[in-house]
Amino acid sequence: MKYVIVLVVVVILLISCGNNTTETTTSQILGETPTPPAKITKINTVIPTTTLTSTPIGIATLLPTLTPIALTTPTPLPTLIQTPTPTVTSTVTLSSLPKPMPTPTPMPTPTPTSTPTPTPTSTPTPTSTPTPTSTPIISTVLEGEGETLVFSGFNWNSGIIQNAIAMYILNYGYGYKTTEVNMQYGTEVPALRTGELDIRMEIWTPNNHWTSALQQNEVFSPGKSLEDSWQSTFMIPGYVQDSNTGLTDVQDLKNPLYRALFAEDDSGGKAVLYSFTGTADDQITAYGLSDHVLLREPESVSDLENKIETAYTNQDPLLFYYWGPSILSYNLDMRNLNQPHPSNCLNLNPNLGCAYPDSQIMIGVHSDYQLDPQNKDDFAGLRDFLTKWDWNSTNQISTEYYYINIKNSSAFPAKDTAIWYLKNNNSWKDWVTLDAQSRIIQALQMG
Repeated sequence: MKYVIVLVVVVILLISCGNNTTETTTSQILGETPTPPAKITKINTVIPTTTLTSTPIGIATLLPTLTPIALTTPTPLPTLIQTPTPTVTSTVTLSSLPKPMPTPTPMPTPTPTSTPTPTPTSTPTPTSTPTPTSTPIISTVLEGEGETLVFSGFNWNSGIIQNAIAMYILNYGYGYKTTEVNMQYGTEVPALRTGELDIRMEIWTPNNHWTSALQQNEVFSPGKSLEDSWQSTFMIPGYVQDSNTGLTDVQDLKNPLYRALFAEDDSGGKAVLYSFTGTADDQITAYGLSDHVLLREPESVSDLENKIETAYTNQDPLLFYYWGPSILSYNLDMRNLNQPHPSNCLNLNPNLGCAYPDSQIMIGVHSDYQLDPQNKDDFAGLRDFLTKWDWNSTNQISTEYYYINIKNSSAFPAKDTAIWYLKNNNSWKDWVTLDAQSRIIQALQMG
C-alpha cells in the first residue's frame, strides 16, 4: 500500500513541475516569447500545497487528471500488487516491441492437371513398291489393216487441211494406210468413178459428173464436207464499184468504159477474168461476152489469191472468180456482179447462163466402200466416221489461219496443222469410236 502512496506523490510532483517547466521548454523550442495561458494560473490556484495533508486524494479522483499523460502500455495495478518481490523491470518502448507479422495470405493450392499419357504411335512398316508387270500387248486387228485409201489432192486450203486431218484419223485410229494424189481440176470426179481415187473430201455441187456418177451407183456420199458455200465467176473489189456506180451487172462489161478497167496490154482490149477452166467458160458464152471478156487461168489457188491481195493492196481493178466462206472473203470487200438467178436455168446449171447456186459441198467416196449386204462390218468404221464429219466454218477458218501462218516455215504444214487441230479441239472425238479416239490420243502424245 505504501508503494501506491509513494507513486501518487511522485505523480503529483511531476504534474506540478511539468506545469512550471512546460512553458519555458516549449517556448525555447519554438523560439518564441510565450504569453502565459490563463489555464496555468487557474491550475496553480486550484491546487494549494496544504491539500496533501488535510484532504487525502483518492486514486479515483486523480485518474482523470492523469488523462493528458499518455503512458505506454501501463502495467495493470493488480499485477503490481500481486507481485511483492521487486524485480528489475526493463523499460519497454513501442520501438522495442516486436512488430506483428502479417498473416500470410494462403496461396491457392493448384489443381493438379493430369498429364495425358502419350499413345505410342506405331511406325508403319514401309510397303515395298511392287515391280510393275508389263501388260501383255493383245494383238488387235484394225478395220483398215492391209487397206490403202487414195485421197484426191487439192490446191486450196480447206481441201488440203481436211485431207490431212481425215488421213491422220484413219491412219492412227483405224489402221488404214493413206496416200494423196493431185489431179487437174475437173478430172477428180471421173477418177473417183473409176476407182483411181477412193475419197474426195470436197465435191462442190451442182456438178454434172457427180450427178451422173451417183445415178450409175459408181460413187456415194456419206455426208457433207463444208458448210453451204457460195461461188461466183464475176467478182470485183468494192472500191472499184464505189468509183464506178454504173457497174453492177455482167452485161455492163459490154460497155467499153467498164471493160477497159480490166483490160491488160495483151488482152486485145477485152476485160481479163481470172478463173479456172470449167468454171466460167460456158457462162461467158451463154452471156454473150465472148467478144468482151477473156478467161485467164491462174497457176494455182495460191496464185489467184496472191493476185487478189496485190490488187486490193494497190487499189487496182480486178475481175476474178472466188468463193466463201474463206479467210480472204471475210477480210476483203468483194462484190458480185449480178447474174440471172439459178432457178432460170435447167437443173440450176450455171453453164446455161445463170449464177452459181449456193453449193452443198459433199464428201465423195468410191462405191467399193459402200455397205456390203454380204458383209455388213466391212469398212463400217470408215463410213461412220465420214458420216459424222463436221467441218463447220469455225473449224475451217481457225485451221486455215494456222496453216497460213506456218506454211512457209514448216516442212509439213498440212500435217502440222492437223496435229495442232486434234490437240486443241475436242469436236473430232464425236466422230470416232472410243477405241479409235484412244489410239489417236496416244499417237498425238508420242508426237
